[in-house]
Amino acid sequence: MIMFILIISCLSAAAETPVSQPPEAFTASPFSGLIFIILVLLLISAAAAFQEFWLKGRLELIPLITSAPCDGTSTIPLKVQFVDPSGKPRKQLKDRNVEIRSTSGNVMKVVILKGEETAETELKSSNVCGIVTLEAKSGIQKANARVNFAGNVAGLVLEVAPSKIPADGISISSVTIKIKDDKGNFITSPDERIVEMSTSLGTVTSPVKIPPGTLSGIAILSSCMRTGTATITATFGSLHGEKKVVFEELAERYCMNCGDPMKREMTACPTCKKTPPPDTEIKECYSCSGVIPATAMFCDKCGAKQPV
Repeated sequence: MIMFILIISCLSAAAETPVSQPPEAFTASPFSGLIFIILVLLLISAAAAFQEFWLKGRLELIPLITSAPCDGTSTIPLKVQFVDPSGKPRKQLKDRNVEIRSTSGNVMKVVILKGEETAETELKSSNVCGIVTLEAKSGIQKANARVNFAGNVAGLVLEVAPSKIPADGISISSVTIKIKDDKGNFITSPDERIVEMSTSLGTVTSPVKIPPGTLSGIAILSSCMRTGTATITATFGSLHGEKKVVFEELAERYCMNCGDPMKREMTACPTCKKTPPPDTEIKECYSCSGVIPATAMFCDKCGAKQPV
């Protein structure tokens, strides 16, 4: 308010000051009025900012602990306050509303009551593990903080599709690797995770990278010319996970509806009882590049399941 009064006084004094030059000798610049308005607005903004920080202080958001389990129930206590230039909390002259937002979990807004220095609230964790960014806002002021929703890594889970492929040296099966906590929840990490892969038959891509913030990584298992059961093993630190994929003998052809082997002369699959889909529209098998009907769920040549 004091700064605003000073600005108004200066403007009034400037307006009342007589001009020594004759009016006809004075030529105003077309930009002088605009520059004058900009200067006034800058002074008013500076006065408002000075008043904001001087009366309220600088906003701070302080997590009282920096980590909690990503279980959807644990909480992290938060403290909000305004501090003076020396860092000392300042008592407020009136109630101050502070809104808080987070990139994960749930948090309520908080009010620092008149005459109080601080207020506290809680951030409730989510089931997504990783770094969480918090932002507090009051008026023109903002404050940020970071906490971690941590998970206790307890095991590896492998998922394969399909679980049976021909032993032809070209067919493949996808292996999805996920990490779970001690409560069975699949968890993410703020850091990249690297999982080593191996197989007893065929070949598998290794290592597999699980990117930050994602639940899984994918490896590709390629068959060999030998029949048998491939045991795929994933290793992450001291954790291990296994899954099996069967390399089957080559059949004369495969059902394009269910993928089971069948004799070439059969018109209907003995397993699903369906006939081959029409070939009015065609596509390439993603595994062996053979030409198959567009609606085929499996390739009749290599037996590979087709993407939906």
